[in-house]
Amino acid sequence: MKNLISVLVVLMTLCFTAQAQWVDISPVAAGTYNAIAVSGSNLFASAMGSGVYLSMDNGTNWTKANAGLTDTNVASLFVSGSNLFAGANGGGVFLSTNNGTSWTLTGALGTNTSQVHNITAFNSKLFAGTLSSGIYVSTNNGTSWTQTTFPTANQVRAIIVSGTNLFAGTMNGGVYISTNNGTNWTQVNSGGLLDSSVTSLSAYGTNLFAGVNGGNSVYLSTNNGTTWTVKNSGFAGWGVYVQSIAAIGMNNVFAGTFLGGVYQSTDNGTSWVTINTGFTGNPMVGSLFISSTDIFAGVSPMGAPYNSPGGLWRRPLTDLGLPVELTTFTANVSGHSVQLNWATATETNNKGFEIQKKSTNGQFINVGFVSGKGTTTRAQNYSFVDKSESGKYTYRLKQIDLNGVVDISKSIEVFVAPDNFELGNNYPNPFNPSTKISFNLSVDSKVSLKVYNLLGQEVASLFNGNLLAGTHVVNFNASNLSTGVYMYKLEAAGIDGQSFNSVKKMILNK
Repeated sequence: MKNLISVLVVLMTLCFTAQAQWVDISPVAAGTYNAIAVSGSNLFASAMGSGVYLSMDNGTNWTKANAGLTDTNVASLFVSGSNLFAGANGGGVFLSTNNGTSWTLTGALGTNTSQVHNITAFNSKLFAGTLSSGIYVSTNNGTSWTQTTFPTANQVRAIIVSGTNLFAGTMNGGVYISTNNGTNWTQVNSGGLLDSSVTSLSAYGTNLFAGVNGGNSVYLSTNNGTTWTVKNSGFAGWGVYVQSIAAIGMNNVFAGTFLGGVYQSTDNGTSWVTINTGFTGNPMVGSLFISSTDIFAGVSPMGAPYNSPGGLWRRPLTDLGLPVELTTFTANVSGHSVQLNWATATETNNKGFEIQKKSTNGQFINVGFVSGKGTTTRAQNYSFVDKSESGKYTYRLKQIDLNGVVDISKSIEVFVAPDNFELGNNYPNPFNPSTKISFNLSVDSKVSLKVYNLLGQEVASLFNGNLLAGTHVVNFNASNLSTGVYMYKLEAAGIDGQSFNSVKKMILNK
């Protein structure tokens, strides 16, 4: 019985370890894996010289998907809708419309074109970056290609879309930007990006990361490449040249390196740590891809003394402690309904969100709960509608992990407008010498508030201008007036065409 328990403990330990490290899922042994892509539940990987492989069970089993693929040295893969594109070492681009069952060579690029190293799509155009002839563009899904004005002397190692711009990373020219859909390109290397050998680019939100081959390893720009800041803390050794970058949220970034394996940053690149448990030897990671549940690394084989067999490796994202990353939190008010909308970039073990609310002088209370998505790297959108009386309120989210850990979001304020225009009674009344006059506006309005004596003569103009919908209070000091009865009049012209007039009486008693 004791031996059986020992065996069970060992098996449980092995099972846990297998889930907490990189696992080799290579279709063929010791291959060089330059490209990884996902289309729905299908995982594609290219092994140099062996073409494209397809897995429908997240890498457990593989089948070759090479029919019609006349160049099996595939350097890049890209999914666009139902289309799968493969860029080959020989300079061709292949298209499959049936998940790799068959391939067709698209229209020819330049006659001297070599290795289509990267492919992307933007505004109904397809872009192909090459190692010899710059960038080509197709407006008809690859039927024909046209060379862009991109400087052809540069080896294009990366093309990405960030916002409304295209960015290209090159081996001898740094980073270029196109703000007009690839028609023109401009270098954006100032402000710190000193190394011109940019091997990889990744973008998330306003963050643009550049991995370089030599010198400092990673640069970050938050202003479309106008300035760059080096993000190198934690990288170790002369061989840690960044070959691939993958960002999944505003803070989580992964870097695949030459002879250093994979690094992770959870603070937007400020610091980096290795996450190499399970790898064999010191791998050269040339490609990274992140699905909704896993991160994949394509590794090139390295001989002694590095002893890395290459291959395709997988690691679960739950092992890497990705947080629930809130990207937006907004509110819209319609009548007495407050609709809260928020989005996440990544989630790990997310049980859900408790919606908390407080009035101006109150405490936060729970008004609802929305279930989370557990663990995912895909952007998620949430909403919740709360009913409130007129007044000012503050909302926040209390995110709860499956293990009970909580995180509180930033707060947002909303104002629920009154249903109607209303002029309130002044307080105190009678008064000496000051009193407060309150009124409600159901919509944004042009407002006039004046005080008259009993002869109808204006004695004070308290406000004349535009005000937002809501409850307003105006102070009236009558120290320069005599004891008596006065009238105060509110006139409001709403932006929706409504008009409102009301007169009330107050007593000054000195």
